[in-house]
Amino acid sequence: MITESKIILPVTDNDGVALDAVISIIEDVLLQQYGGFNVSESRGSWRDSNSGKVYVDKCLTYVIASEWDLADNVFALRQIAKEAARRMSQECIYICIDGSVEFIAQN
Repeated sequence: MITESKIILPVTDNDGVALDAVISIIEDVLLQQYGGFNVSESRGSWRDSNSGKVYVDKCLTYVIASEWDLADNVFALRQIAKEAARRMSQECIYICIDGSVEFIAQN
């Protein structure tokens, strides 16, 4: 069965540095794994639980249609998110697979 999933990526890191090169790599990986995606600009906010500082991120939301009952597609999206978190110096990356939200950390 084909279902819809999402991954949300920031366009800059927490210091405001553009992440265009990393985004390009991730888009290539999404194309290779799933054959395509739809992307839209979005905005999100989160509060650091230690400092209380509020971060506002400009983001890209990728929508992917795939056969999510296949374990390798689910595993691949989690790995893509993990690598994105590492390369983008993010604590975690938001993914949603068939309505189930996960926050994927870099480690």
